[in-house]
Amino acid sequence: MNKAARIGILSLSVVIFCYAGIGHVLGRTPDDRAYKSLTVFGEVLQKIQQDYVDEPNMHLVTAGSLRGLLESLDTQSSYLTPREYTEYKQKLASSTPGDTGLTLSKRFGYVIVISVLPDSPGTKSGIRSGDIFESIAGFTTREMSVGQAQNLLSGQPGTGVKVCSDPSRQSDP
Repeated sequence: MNKAARIGILSLSVVIFCYAGIGHVLGRTPDDRAYKSLTVFGEVLQKIQQDYVDEPNMHLVTAGSLRGLLESLDTQSSYLTPREYTEYKQKLASSTPGDTGLTLSKRFGYVIVISVLPDSPGTKSGIRSGDIFESIAGFTTREMSVGQAQNLLSGQPGTGVKVCSDPSRQSDP
């Protein structure tokens, strides 16, 4: 092969390589990072299914990962299961939902009271800002989302819900 043919083939190869490389770089979108994260998520789930000692409950694993994903955004974001979401929508649709007057958040893995509205059922029951709820309606708040807690606390006016902020103190908002 003569020198001119080699230079021509090399030049053409460089142009094609640059065209493909530039197209790859320019064709990227911000969504590519999300899809890459989904690939990692899928690989982790696959590894769990293949290598975990016992047969994992993949429904619980997936729900737990979604819960962790949303709760890592901020203290107000949380994942509701389909059943919890249905209950939430039903309580919203009721004509007179009771409001406790509490603003809740998560700290130390538990539900905590950020603020209490004056003259609200929460104030009347003795709940104060900074109280940490260990349980609501008999359910521990250790892994409970803020949405679940608000769901358990809301209801018809005049109904009570038992909360425990420490073993020696219980309130009924």
